[in-house]
Amino acid sequence: MRWAAILAGSIVLVATTRPAAAEWFADFYAGAVFGESRDVEINDRGVGSATFSKVELDTSITRGTRFGRYFDSLPYLGLAADYHEINPNIGPQSVTVQGCISIGSCAGGQVGLGSFDITTRTLSFDALLRLPLLKSS
Repeated sequence: MRWAAILAGSIVLVATTRPAAAEWFADFYAGAVFGESRDVEINDRGVGSATFSKVELDTSITRGTRFGRYFDSLPYLGLAADYHEINPNIGPQSVTVQGCISIGSCAGGQVGLGSFDITTRTLSFDALLRLPLLKSS
C-alpha cells in the first residue's frame, strides 16, 4: 500500500511540473532477485551462537526509485538520491544446525525452520559521472 502511494505521488509530481532542463532526472526500477543457499550465523547473548547451513532464500522482487541532477557548470558530474527495497524472505525448510539454538540445547543436527519475513530498505546518496558521447545541440 505504501509503495502504491509513493508511485502515485511521483506520477503527480511528474505530471504537474513545468518543463525543466534535461539535467534533472528520475527513474523507477524493479526486478527479480533469485535467492541463493547461504549459511546463516546467529549470535545471541543469552543462548550462544549457532550456524544454520544452506538456508534457502525465496525468489523475491526488488524495486526502487532514484532522482537527481547533473550540474550545469560540470555537465558530466551529478548527485542523486536512491531508495531501494527488497524482500528476500525465508520459507519453511529443514536445515542443518551446529551450535546453541535454545538455552541448554547446544548440539548439531537437522531442524525445521518456520517462515521469516525479511524486508531491507536502503537510502543512498550517489555521486554520478557520465560521458557526453551522443550529445545533441
